[in-house]
Order: sequence, then structure tokens, then C-alpha cells
Amino acid sequence: MSTNPKRGRLACISCRLRWVKCHQYEQHPALTRLITRKRRCDGRGLPCRSCQNRGLDCTYQDPAVHKYNAVSATRPIHHVAELMLPRDENTAIEILARRLDTIENILQRQVTTLEALQSHLIQSLPPETNLGRRHSELAQGNVASRSYESPRRSLSTLSLALQDDPLSQPDLEAIPPLTIPLGHQTGAGSLLALPQLRHLIGDFPEDFFFEVENRRPPPAAMQVIVDASHVPVDEDQPISRTTADEYFRKFLDLVHPLHPFLDPRHLTGEYKVAMGKGLGRDNQSAKLLALLALGATASDPVGNQSGPCSGDRLVQKALRILFRSWSLSFRGDIQLCQGLILGSLYFTYSVEPLMAWRLIHMAATNIQQMLIRCNDMSSTDVEIQEITRLSWVCFTIECDIQADFHQPRSGIELLVDSIPFPRYGESPTADNLYSLAEISVRLLQNRIHRAVYFADSLAIYAGRGLDTLATPRLRPGPSNSLFRVCEELDRQLETWYNALPEAIKPDLASDLHDGKNGCLLRLRYWSSKQNIYRPFVLYVTSQMSDRTAAIPPSVLEKCHSCLCACRAYILTAGHLLSHRSPYTYSAAQYCFTCLLVISLAFQSPALRGFVTDVEMLQGRTVEMLRIWGWPGSALECALQIACSIATKQRYCMG
Repeated sequence: MSTNPKRGRLACISCRLRWVKCHQYEQHPALTRLITRKRRCDGRGLPCRSCQNRGLDCTYQDPAVHKYNAVSATRPIHHVAELMLPRDENTAIEILARRLDTIENILQRQVTTLEALQSHLIQSLPPETNLGRRHSELAQGNVASRSYESPRRSLSTLSLALQDDPLSQPDLEAIPPLTIPLGHQTGAGSLLALPQLRHLIGDFPEDFFFEVENRRPPPAAMQVIVDASHVPVDEDQPISRTTADEYFRKFLDLVHPLHPFLDPRHLTGEYKVAMGKGLGRDNQSAKLLALLALGATASDPVGNQSGPCSGDRLVQKALRILFRSWSLSFRGDIQLCQGLILGSLYFTYSVEPLMAWRLIHMAATNIQQMLIRCNDMSSTDVEIQEITRLSWVCFTIECDIQADFHQPRSGIELLVDSIPFPRYGESPTADNLYSLAEISVRLLQNRIHRAVYFADSLAIYAGRGLDTLATPRLRPGPSNSLFRVCEELDRQLETWYNALPEAIKPDLASDLHDGKNGCLLRLRYWSSKQNIYRPFVLYVTSQMSDRTAAIPPSVLEKCHSCLCACRAYILTAGHLLSHRSPYTYSAAQYCFTCLLVISLAFQSPALRGFVTDVEMLQGRTVEMLRIWGWPGSALECALQIACSIATKQRYCMG
């Protein structure tokens, strides 16, 4: 017989919530250390060690007053049994309404909590220098945390600010993790499967782009791994110091600003010492080889569709060492993790997204081996700060790839909830601020994936799958809860943008290019805006066969916002896609997504007036895809589909 209900009455509020979290994730190997915590605190004796370590007061409350269903509130929505087989259409609509109401309530509680924490922290901030204060403001912008903490950790620290009123503490564990749900329908593959697009492009499976990438020949840089007999004749030939210095400089100039997880000063000293004594076959040498390979390939000209990349030979040497070391590493190693991250970045620059996922997945599992042995992640210890930066860069790279491909998660998404934001000292550089902005908007984008694009939601309110229901003649429209959820997400996006320091805030209305980092923040903003309001475009276009259906003005307004975001994204992406970057695949694929949404809107009489420049936008997208549409790649397929759509709409529907 289970003793969990009885023991729940012996724990204070904080310990009880802690136990719910441990019990929920007891199958997760990275969280097993949390399960061993004893729940013996009743709020009447001395504070338990768990509360002492977290700086909390032991406050006991009748469980009946604080009762909630943590499992149903936090488990992935597509695991709910009642959603798997809806018996009729009305039941499906009711289920969707309940789900949206739940998400709306969660978002509202989170907003209230963050606003309360932000108000408390702003009042307690001491005077700071201008740049240092903007550093703090940036961290507050999305997560409202002076110590640069993640959203869920910020919510945990709220208990410190509200110790005088324990009853006002929020229901922290009812807030779902900010993870991208499995089977989300945000990517271009989900759009290809829409019935509204079939007469334009034919039938495509949702995992079409994954299958294309999966069938590509292994990249030249991986040849030494897949073919053990393939050993280059110059395998042992050292790189010249002059060439190495040039590649190192290019790395610092072109690669490091976009992912500043390495300390340039320390890295320069490490590089000089290693090159002075010669590179060997250890993890440090592999890291430096991957770094030099990145510097070489990052400066390669675009459109290099046939020949190998300049850094292939160097990264081959690095991968030989890294793969062997990773297979024998069980406690984690910082140098190994850095090398794997650099290897993953290398494949983003060479536009091999699945290989990039493989290496970042390996890096994330390696860093978790160190995370589960760290007792105090808030420490200012150099090694702890190194682990913190590596954790966040693994998180952002992995999430960017998971937004396009349904691949297994490494688990880093769950652990970053308890990791503070990386710290860059009292005088952070602009690159450091951009990095913090990237982390915060990536968290927001994950929230959009979960709140709007969870499994089978679009199948209901976009008109998909209704042929499997009992009464397909009745078309559901966007519910009030969907309106409120999307408006709240849009408000959070605007809050993030307004909180950016002026030194890095991009002008959304300007056509001036403010560097890759500024361009990237613009693209993050417009892609988030488009994702928030895309469901309304899908709903309107699903009504095209019903000439009598009246589209509410409020729905048309959301559609207009989505289509404006599509236009802005396409017009902005050209600057980023004119050079190699770690965002080449994701940016090009999202341009294709915007083209699909715009082309879909052009078919609808109600939306056609919003996309009068459809031909120009399609032409821009085709030009960008042609640069990166290499033979046999997913981007080549996207290019072919884009050309087909543009031709059909120009000559058959124009």
C-alpha cells in the first residue's frame, strides 16, 4: 500500500512541493538525487535542512487548502487519454476548450508571479553602473531575476521575497516546464500536410524533411567515423602555426560573438600554450582542432555546393578523439563538452542539422553528468560558471534543432530550470548581452511551442482531422481561450523586446543592418510573432470551401499580424543568410515556412488583400533557398516546392 498520502501531512509547504516534483520525475536519471530527500518537516520544530539550504521558512498548512493535481497539470497534454479518441466533434471542441483554459490559467499565474518578483527585485537593486544595470535589466526582461536565473528558478526565489506572507506563495509545480513538446506542429513539415495545401504541392508526410536529411550521404567530416579504413594521408601532418593563427582569429571574429561560451582571454592563453608544445590526442587538443575547423569553415564562401569545407580535415581529427573520449566518459569533462559543442556548431555552419543534433545531444548528456554532481549552481566558482555557460549553450542549440526535427531530448531542457543565467561580471560585453537575450527569447519560444502547438490542437481548430469525427459539417472556430492565450504570449514577447538594453535592441521598423546579432534578435521576434498568430490563418484558410462562413474582424486582425510577421521575417533573413552562420538551416527553413503561410493566405479571399506582394516575397524566398539548396538536402526540396508554388500561383491563380 502506498504511503505517499499519509506522509504528505508531515511536510511543510516547501517540502511538500519539492516531493511532488521528485515523485513526478522519479524515472528521470538526472533527478534521482532529488528523490532521496526526507520529508520529515512538520513546520513546528527546527527548520529542516532542505528549507535551510533553500533559504525558506518551514510553514505548515493543511494539505486540503493547497491541494492540486500536479500530475494532470504538468504532464504533456498529448498523453491525456481522453484526447486520443474523441467520439464526436462536440466532445473534441469541449476537450480543446478545457485544455486552452488550463493553459490560459497557467500563463496568467506565471505573469502575476513574475510581475510580483520583478517589482520586489527592482526595489532592492543597488545603484549600478550603466552597463551593469542594463545587464540586470536584460535578465529581468523575460525572467525577472537579478541573478540571471531561469523562469522556474525565478519563481522559486519568489518565496524569499514573500516570506512575510507564506499563504501568497504561488503553486509553482502547476507550471509546466518550458520544453518543446514531442510531436509539436510548429515546423514546415506540419504545414505541408495541411489539406489546404494539397492542391498546390500534393501529399507530403509530416516528417518529410527529416527523411530527406536522414538519407543524405554522411558529410565528408564524418568519413573517418563511418569508414574505419579511411585514414587521410595527411592525418599526422600538423597544421602550420601561421594557418592556425589565421583560423583562430577568424573564430574569435566570426563564431565567438554568436555563442560566447568561451572566455577569449583564457582561450587565447590556452591556445598559445597548446600550440607551443604541439597538439596531441587529448580532449584539449580535440577542442582546439574543432575551434580551428570552425574558423576555417565560417569564412568559406556561400554557395559552395560540391567541394568540401575548409575545416573538414581538422574536424575529422577532432572527432576521432572526441567520439572515443565520450564513449569512455562517465563523470563528464569540461574540455570534452566544449569540443562536442564546437563540433556541433561546425555542422550548423556546414548545414548538416542532424549531425549537429547528434553532437549537441552528446554534449548535453556529458554536461548533465557534471550537473548532477554540482551542489551549488549559484556559486561564483570558475568551474561552476563554466558549467553554467555550457549548459545554456547546449539548451539553445538543441532547442533550435528540435523546433525543426522531432528528435529525442537529452534532458537538458528540464535541468536548466534549476540553473542560473550565465554571469559575465560587472562589465559584460555586447556579445554577452546578446547571449542573455537569446536565452530568454528561446525560453519564450519554447513556451509558444507548448501553449499553441501541442499535439493535435491544430487538428481541431484549423479544421484538420474533422473527417474522422461524427459530424464533420460543423466547423469549430478559435475559442476565446485561444484568443487570450495568444494575446498573453504576444504581451510577453513585447515585454521581452521592451526590456532589451538600448545597446542591443534592434529597430524593428528600420531596414538598417545592425550586425548578425541584431539581425538574429529581429528574426527571433518576428518568428515568435508569426508562431503566436499562425493558428488564426490556418483556421481562416480551412473555411475556404464554406462561402457563407463569416470571419470575425478580431480573427482577421490576428491573421494580419501573422502575415506582417512573415513579411518582416523574409525581408530580414537575407542579411543573415548571405553569410555562413549557425542559424543557416533554421533561418532558411523558417523562410520557407513563412512562404507557405503567405501562399496559403493568398488562396483565401478573406486574406488575399493582406498579401498583395506575394510574388515579391516568394521570389525573395526562392533566391535565399537557392543559395543553400544543396543537392540531396532538405533545403533543396524546400526550394523545389517553393518554386512550384510560386509558378502555380503566378500562372494559375493570379
